[in-house]
Amino acid sequence: MLGTVGGRDRMDGTVISDAVNLASRVEGMTKTFCATVLLAEHTFKRLTRPERHPHRPLGTVTVKGKSQPVTVYELFGSEPDDVVALKLQSRERFAEAVGLYAADRLRDAEALLLEIVRANPADRAAAAYLRRCRQQHDPGAPAGWDGGDDPGTS
Repeated sequence: MLGTVGGRDRMDGTVISDAVNLASRVEGMTKTFCATVLLAEHTFKRLTRPERHPHRPLGTVTVKGKSQPVTVYELFGSEPDDVVALKLQSRERFAEAVGLYAADRLRDAEALLLEIVRANPADRAAAAYLRRCRQQHDPGAPAGWDGGDDPGTS
């Protein structure tokens, strides 16, 4: 919905919709995942030639305002060539680590993520997942956190 909000002295145009809310949440996840470009699955599936855009799934998250989880993809083709090459090399291991994380097999996920980060210290998404694995070992970590909005704010 597109509309004008405000009063006689101050008015502003705004857009309100489920898609806008999701886009805003995905944009916010760039900080959570330390990624430059993220796409929700619906948008990713609309790419006509996804193989032209180096990418990997970052996981499935539940965002505020949505009842169904959303798979989020990282597009990393704009990163330096060496970082792109290393992310492509580790894509399958990264996907395995994300799956282990989702299955709450944090020690196994941590071991794989540590390998990825050691081989590619510039892989900030892997480093973010590694931090989260380590935080989950902390008894103060929020129960059931799925990697969506920052822990404690969902």
